[in-house]
Amino acid sequence: MSRFAAAVPGLHAHRARELFFGQGETPDGLVDAAILDSWRRCADQRPASARVGFNIHDRSRVEELRGRNALLIRDFEATLGLFARVLHESGFHPVLTDAEALTIARFTDPREASGELYEALQLGCDMSEQAIGTAAMNCALACQRPVQVFGHEHYFEANAAFYCAAAPIFDPAGQLVGAVNLTKHREGREFGAISLAESCASAIEHRQLERLRARLTLRMSWSANGESRNATVAFGADGEVLGMTREARRILNPLGLPLAMLSFESVFDGQYGQWLELLAQSGRPLPIRLNSGLFVFIETRSGAPARQPLSMPRATAMANVGQDAPEMGDPEFAGRFRIALKALDKGLPVLLRGETGSGKEVVAHALHRQQPAGPFVAINCAALPEALIESELFGYTDGAFTGGRKGGASGRIEEADGGTLFLDEIGDMPLALQARLLRVLDSREVARLGSGKPRPVEFRLLCATHQDLDTLVAQGRFRADLYYRIAGYTLALAPLRERSRLADLFATLARDGAGHPGGLTPEATALLAAYPWPGNAREALSVLKRAALLCEAAEAISAEHVRFALPPAAVAASLPAIAPAQPAASTPPASLSALEEQAMADALRLTGGNLSRAADHLGVSRSTLQRRVRASARLKQQLAESRG
Repeated sequence: MSRFAAAVPGLHAHRARELFFGQGETPDGLVDAAILDSWRRCADQRPASARVGFNIHDRSRVEELRGRNALLIRDFEATLGLFARVLHESGFHPVLTDAEALTIARFTDPREASGELYEALQLGCDMSEQAIGTAAMNCALACQRPVQVFGHEHYFEANAAFYCAAAPIFDPAGQLVGAVNLTKHREGREFGAISLAESCASAIEHRQLERLRARLTLRMSWSANGESRNATVAFGADGEVLGMTREARRILNPLGLPLAMLSFESVFDGQYGQWLELLAQSGRPLPIRLNSGLFVFIETRSGAPARQPLSMPRATAMANVGQDAPEMGDPEFAGRFRIALKALDKGLPVLLRGETGSGKEVVAHALHRQQPAGPFVAINCAALPEALIESELFGYTDGAFTGGRKGGASGRIEEADGGTLFLDEIGDMPLALQARLLRVLDSREVARLGSGKPRPVEFRLLCATHQDLDTLVAQGRFRADLYYRIAGYTLALAPLRERSRLADLFATLARDGAGHPGGLTPEATALLAAYPWPGNAREALSVLKRAALLCEAAEAISAEHVRFALPPAAVAASLPAIAPAQPAASTPPASLSALEEQAMADALRLTGGNLSRAADHLGVSRSTLQRRVRASARLKQQLAESRG
């Protein structure tokens, strides 16, 4: 469709109708593709000259529809109240349809309309393509985008007196639930009506999202100024995605994956617990990397600050932090932790070194909580590009750079004054910024970008890295003088495979991290200890959370629960450790397909044949599991046995 035709609805409708209806040709570029597709479908049913009859459902059916969509109707009425003046002055009649194009609510009195428009505004009116032919609301539902239909772009000639614009409405899970439609007699071409319809639909979607019991609701934008904040996403207590607006889906879920497969850490390059605290402390948009590689700015929804956890973030908790060191499964750690505390008390920086997932963030939080009151300000040096990390660390003045916030902004170093500054993944800090950071550490003063006026700052410094900084220094990728400055005391965290007191760690992770008070059986602990844990404590916590899903609160996590939660290959390798009575396998290792089938069989058995729960545990869709069950005699048998 040409840009000109798109911008001027109905301009080429007469020519398009002549080509389509008179000559049997396709009027490419003369009408919206959604309208043309609708014409084709309608032409297979009735001629365009046929009489149009408005089918209106009886009162009982209308009451059923309205009861089923009560919350949607409430959001529609509240939203349209905000647009009442512009709607009244424009002469449009707004209606709400469900996903089947049945009218379930209206905003104006139908007695203000006449003729066919009066009928179209009746509750229970069928506005589907089969009933009234091409119209904006059914086109918008069919193609799932805003559409406007002007005059003779309607399929039936009898509807040529109308102009309508409509936008679809999606629920927080991305399911189509209805459409907002604006209709009037066509006295002129109101080109902005499609934008008005889209704004109404978007406002309704935001109201739906606000009803979710979210731990964190974020608005996203492509700049710090936040020019467009319609991209909103809601997260639950553990970082699971509860819902999002259509704008957010375009950014975070372009493939349309089920929400059950999404979490904070699957869409953003960052840890949920850490970002909860960052957002709670900041009060301004913060840059974060998407897992696609792009950067967006995020802030909590206006009036809904991020709620800081009462204890350590559930996603990373290892133990309750009191006067003692957190439980790390390493008997020597407590002594090293106390030395780190003494170093901080004497003003020395502490450098945390360990593999990814080994618990550096947990230790950083624990060290901070043993200090006098003050903010904990964290920044992930690997999650920000060089152009953003400088302004994020040091702040900037008004006009320091294009796109900056009016009035400027304080930096994270400035915000850490009187508290703790945690620089995570400091090995990824660009060299130019390493020099600036070194000057701050030496002078205890920070100057915002665009300002020569330094501000005094006092903070405790914690740094963390999974990299070998000695090697980076030798390669010229990390300043030696900064390395010596931040390594006042180095606290090394051993990988899980090298820790000797894993039983205590697993018990603590299950209780405080997975929220399961029932403990673990000795066999379950032995199976967990036999696994090499390439993802360290973070992976262990995920496995224990999956295992805990299969238990009652007071029930101990068993080896069978752990077998289900571990990767299939790990289970196959660890079977002798938990089932020594079984003969050693003399056949080659099972294929991936066989391991997958075993995992599915286990899931069906442990969930009593409940396909939905089994699919959730496996991390696959219910339809995928059903398809595998239909194709496997073994799974069919297991399903039947599990259901008793």
